[in-house]
Amino acid sequence: VGVFREMTERHRAVREEEREAMARALWLAHMGILLYWLHDRSENHQATERAIETLAGLLRLSDRLTRIPGMGRLRAQLF
Repeated sequence: VGVFREMTERHRAVREEEREAMARALWLAHMGILLYWLHDRSENHQATERAIETLAGLLRLSDRLTRIPGMGRLRAQLF
C-alpha cells in the first residue's frame, strides 16, 4: 500500500483527504489483477490484458471526472 500511497501523493488530482483510500483501492485493484492473471487460461493471458486496459480506462475517467464541478464528491464515494 505504501507504494500506491507515494503515487497518490505525487498525483495532483488526488486530494489529501482521498490519498489513503485511493492508495488502498489501487492496491486492491492490483491484487485483483494479480489473482485474475494467476487463473487466466486465455492464450498469452489476453483476458488479463483486457482487464488491465479496462481498469486503466476507468482510472483515467475517474481523473477526468474530478475536473467537473461536483463530481469529485462522486469519486470520493467510490473510494
